Amino acid sequence: MAEREYMNESYYRRLDALLIAGFLLIYFFCNLQKVIIPGSIFNELQAHFSATAPEITGLGAVFMYSYGFFQLATGMLIDRYYGVRVLVVGGTVFTLGCLLTALPLSLRGMYVARLLVGLGASTVYLSMVTEMARICGQNFPLFVGLAAFCGYSGSAVGSVPFVLLTQHFHWQHLLLILALLMLLVLFGFMMLAKLAKLPKIRRDVHFSLATFRTPLKNPQNWHTMMFMCFIFGSYFTLQTVIGKKILEDFVGMSAASASLVLTMMVVLAAVDGFVVTLLSKWAGNRKVIFLRIAALLTVVFQAAALAAVALGCRAHWYWWCVFIVLAVAGNFVPLVFVVIRDNNPAESMGTATSIINSSPYVAVAILGNLIGWIMEQWKPVAVSGKMIYPSQAYCATFVLLLACAILGCIATFLLKEKRTVT
Repeated sequence: MAEREYMNESYYRRLDALLIAGFLLIYFFCNLQKVIIPGSIFNELQAHFSATAPEITGLGAVFMYSYGFFQLATGMLIDRYYGVRVLVVGGTVFTLGCLLTALPLSLRGMYVARLLVGLGASTVYLSMVTEMARICGQNFPLFVGLAAFCGYSGSAVGSVPFVLLTQHFHWQHLLLILALLMLLVLFGFMMLAKLAKLPKIRRDVHFSLATFRTPLKNPQNWHTMMFMCFIFGSYFTLQTVIGKKILEDFVGMSAASASLVLTMMVVLAAVDGFVVTLLSKWAGNRKVIFLRIAALLTVVFQAAALAAVALGCRAHWYWWCVFIVLAVAGNFVPLVFVVIRDNNPAESMGTATSIINSSPYVAVAILGNLIGWIMEQWKPVAVSGKMIYPSQAYCATFVLLLACAILGCIATFLLKEKRTVT
């Protein structure tokens, strides 16, 4: 009898391990989809749909709107149904969106597809972290680090490797292959979810907007949110929406070279998360001082980018430096979550995290819309099948990003330091 119980326990432990592997694979595909459109194939999409710049940046915006806003609901759904069940539904929506992205009948159809991808993707991270906390026990921090590595790996694959593949294969064929691979992963995850021993649904947990009231009354949360929206948000806008286009149109880099810059930004973002946490510990568990340094660096290098465009500086090494420093400064995010913990009671910690974590993606969506509208104020020139925008368009773009960075910087000087242990 005891042996049978041990075998059953061992069987369910193996299923849990496979579920974690499934979460990691889905998170990889989630981050891959996040950076591909429109960032990696901006010109290809514009040529395929004969679209304007606002219409293409809008594809990224609709993803970010749905991804950001629905994270607020995801937290409440997980509280009731747990992460595995939520991800089965969210993963299905995500995969459907991926399939429709690869087979768009029109630009409007592509918008619907990206909306579905964003809705499904919004369930992935919170579901994964919740289940890791339940399953992994003392190894939870290790698995969160592994999840971050998988996520950044997806972003990296969506940059240089994907762009290089588009030079040999049609982008729709590549997206279809990715969607079919995701479909296989989803089927496997569904089978594991059906076999696994999941916690019972908590029917006593009810959905209520009142849970958002306490975090939103805390001014420190608003200052933290401004950092995420304007410092991380300005970096992520370059990473996923317009950075590659700027490097190609204005700086004159090839598609592969521009993608290499974006890939290095992702690599540094992955390393940055570990480094800033160590620096915080070595500095006596200070967090806010590092957020202020990050904000000041962002202001200085957004200004440097604006000056370069205004003066016509196209030196590749200069733009490499600008983008790399912006990537480093924009990814002090691990310290943000410690600041959230410091400024919120335990009972509202989850809600505060979901609000602040979703806010930068909404900000990126708004910035994407604004940048698309700004670019369309100048008439592009068709060169080798690509629509090239004049330097004035990018000058105005960096004015917007610099204004955001200044607002984010001001917010960091309103944050209060609490030297709790990280």
